[in-house]
Amino acid sequence: MDDFGAALTATVEAELEAFGEEIIWRGAITKAIVGTNKQTKAMVAAGYFENEALNLIILPPSFYGYDGETPKVNEQITFREKTWRIHEVDQKEFAHAFELTVQLVP
Repeated sequence: MDDFGAALTATVEAELEAFGEEIIWRGAITKAIVGTNKQTKAMVAAGYFENEALNLIILPPSFYGYDGETPKVNEQITFREKTWRIHEVDQKEFAHAFELTVQLVP
């Protein structure tokens, strides 16, 4: 990772520590920035999702010392005392972070 990428990753790490919510993913507790982007809001409004949908920003598992496998569609994540299914995975080139669109599992 170059100096620029390392600096961006450090910034994301600091924001996750300060503002992140705890999530359980692959049996490990980590943090994610939780929100909703315009695309997800539009998809919810159009009825594309049957249940609530949110976006998560996470760092890759390799950052935390776990296997470097990327998040997969249909994997489940637990946070806010609910189970969510990964609907979409977008890998951000900056900071080597992932943006996940997740849908609440009924």
